[in-house]
Amino acid sequence: MQFKIYKRLNTLLWAMLAVVAVFAIVVLLNFSYFSPYLIIIFVAMFGYNIICFLVYKSIEKNWDKRLIQKMAINNQVVIANIKSSKLAFQFRDSSNIRYGMWEITVDYIDHDMSTHEFVIYEKLSVNVEHIPLGTVFMTNDNNKPGHKFIVPNVIVSHIETLMPVVQNYEKQKKAYIKYLNVYYNNGLVIETFAQSMKKQNTEN
Repeated sequence: MQFKIYKRLNTLLWAMLAVVAVFAIVVLLNFSYFSPYLIIIFVAMFGYNIICFLVYKSIEKNWDKRLIQKMAINNQVVIANIKSSKLAFQFRDSSNIRYGMWEITVDYIDHDMSTHEFVIYEKLSVNVEHIPLGTVFMTNDNNKPGHKFIVPNVIVSHIETLMPVVQNYEKQKKAYIKYLNVYYNNGLVIETFAQSMKKQNTEN
């Protein structure tokens, strides 16, 4: 889903720029007509650009997080075991922050304890160089199979209604579980708890 969001954000950005370009061309081609209103046009275009920038920034920052939060509240969360991963490409957002788009192959276990293989694209911190094998939480909606995100642990731990779902997985013998630490830090970070502890000890 992150890859779809990335493409849709690019489409939205180009659409906003296209509106500005078309309007500028219209003004230039009819300059004599619009010349008495240049100040008004300039102010209007400036306001339009500011509004578009703020709207774009808000969508860029919150789109995925709102979807994840909504699906988690609706108990649309499963466990997934990471089988393999590779960096697909790097990109920058509108704040010039770099991210890595990773292609991650997982086996996820639905609420009926059936296992499915799926390839998910996730926006990770540019500092992530390797994703360890292990278990993560992932959103899953049977009616929207493409709406899959890896869920930070803190979201799962703060939603009480998810606890029965998690406990049900943990008591199933067929559900191999080796939890990884997943959190936000200018993009998602996926690492073992031992790696997280080592980082904390180094910082202290």
